[in-house]
Amino acid sequence: MVPIRLNAGDRLFTRRDVGTQMFVLYTGELACLGLDEREVKMLRSGDCFGELAALGLAPERTLTVVAKCKSLVYSLDRADLEYFLGAEAFASLKFSSDQN
Repeated sequence: MVPIRLNAGDRLFTRRDVGTQMFVLYTGELACLGLDEREVKMLRSGDCFGELAALGLAPERTLTVVAKCKSLVYSLDRADLEYFLGAEAFASLKFSSDQN
């Protein structure tokens, strides 16, 4: 897990960026911006997002994510997920996702 500190207005990622991590918002607020750069969703402490990229199911980001205030986000990649879930659980999660 890698901590990422953001200030108000910092972009975590932009729509169509290629990503391989998921994120957990520890403190702060993040705005999810749609095609027209308008806010479509607000993320708050405890929210997780980007999991499809970490699983390799949707490598392209679908929204832009910008900090609304000072925020701390933790980044997890596939290796982190496998470690936390265990190799067997991670493999079954990915396998069941491949079936859809």
